[in-house]
Amino acid sequence: MLDKTSATIAALAEPQEISTEVLIEKYAKGDETTTEQVIARVARALAEVEPVKSRKKHAEEFHWAMQHGFIPAGRVSSAAGTGLETTLINCFVQPVGDSITNNAGGKPGIYTALAQAAETMRRGGGVGYNFSAIRPKGAKVKGTGSSASGPISYMKVFDRSCETVESAGARRGAQMAVLNISHPDILQFITVKQEKGQLNNFNVSVGITDEFMRAVEIDGDFELAHEAEPNDELKIGGAYRRNDGKWVYQKLRASEVWDLIMQCTYNAAEPGVLFMDRVNQENNLAYCELIESTNPCGEQPLPDYGCCCLGSLNLTAYVKAPFSAKPEFDFELMAKVTGVAVRMLDNVLTATKWPLEEQAKEAEAKRRVGLGFTALGDALIMLGVRYDSEAGRKLAADIARATRCVPAARGREISERRFCVAFAGSHQGRHSPARHTQFASDLNRANRHDFARVCRQCLERHRTGIFLVLQPHQADAGRQQEGLYG
Repeated sequence: MLDKTSATIAALAEPQEISTEVLIEKYAKGDETTTEQVIARVARALAEVEPVKSRKKHAEEFHWAMQHGFIPAGRVSSAAGTGLETTLINCFVQPVGDSITNNAGGKPGIYTALAQAAETMRRGGGVGYNFSAIRPKGAKVKGTGSSASGPISYMKVFDRSCETVESAGARRGAQMAVLNISHPDILQFITVKQEKGQLNNFNVSVGITDEFMRAVEIDGDFELAHEAEPNDELKIGGAYRRNDGKWVYQKLRASEVWDLIMQCTYNAAEPGVLFMDRVNQENNLAYCELIESTNPCGEQPLPDYGCCCLGSLNLTAYVKAPFSAKPEFDFELMAKVTGVAVRMLDNVLTATKWPLEEQAKEAEAKRRVGLGFTALGDALIMLGVRYDSEAGRKLAADIARATRCVPAARGREISERRFCVAFAGSHQGRHSPARHTQFASDLNRANRHDFARVCRQCLERHRTGIFLVLQPHQADAGRQQEGLYG
């Protein structure tokens, strides 16, 4: 048994062909051919923003952290220290207003937003948007005496732009389109990707409200409304103005809309749903910002011009005596790595090239970073713990709690060091800044954690994430389109 265990551990440590290919294709630069060389470059680059006298020490710390399970996001590994004019940030959220070129409601016009998105994607970032401000199909356009074509027609313009603009390092662009459930064009949006070839460069999600879900529960009606005035034909059809000034285009049975979302998701895996009221209720910075969209993968809600400065902890690095009779999870080592990782991610915000000035200002004000973990399934296997067991659930909760507590404490230190003040008292005083302080000190309340979809599993030699191991051995059929494997 011990011989078999030793052989398994040795096999895990051996570089795999697919790992080397992914490394060379996506992350190695110049003459780099090994993970160690990439790690050294990234460590040096992120230490460059530290005071001169401590750069060597921090470079060594950063190097150590990456050797012990910390995985910076792909843009960091690919671009840090290369001298390229690309961003180290994976994803952003950008606003879109109800105008062709002029600002409207504090948001840039549609084609201004399109240009901003193109610049962001050109520099290597993905972009999420909420298109709900754009007036619905059939709304009046008073300046030209015409009727609007609706937000979906403009989504198609953004889709083609993304298809045309090659991201930094030949990385395919990625986008998220959100439309609020109350938008008059919501039915067209829900079904848009049922037709093959539509919005291929988008993930799409419906912004769900508590009001809508209450209507679903009681099988009641729900109003589709917008600030834009409908044309005469829609008025004849029953559109009317509410007391709050918005125009109701039609009423729908909420449960039928919900069923349509579920059916489309079953058929084509889209649209997703985003519970936007809950997102804003649980946002620690709700007193100074409103969140209306997420990054393209959907795991990170962000305000306008917010960014995903991401990294993950490879949990397999913290399993001691794996596959043995007495394996252990090393929480102490993970905590040490976590503290260094948070500093590294904060340094990314200083070291990166920003596609837009608005993104730089947003990041400087709030210093938002996201540290998650990956390879939970692999770690449980190495510990001999079943994923569906009470012990497995408890360990997952303990890990999530640990990866929340350390960054919260570390974040307070960084905010004091870099004088980060997130617009205290702004956004109409919706919440007191004390709410953020209370969260940071009350670290034992129920866990809440967003996790990124880590795409470097092959490089880091873990394959399952949280999923079951269906095939212990698998032969790759070879490279397919866009660098994927069969």
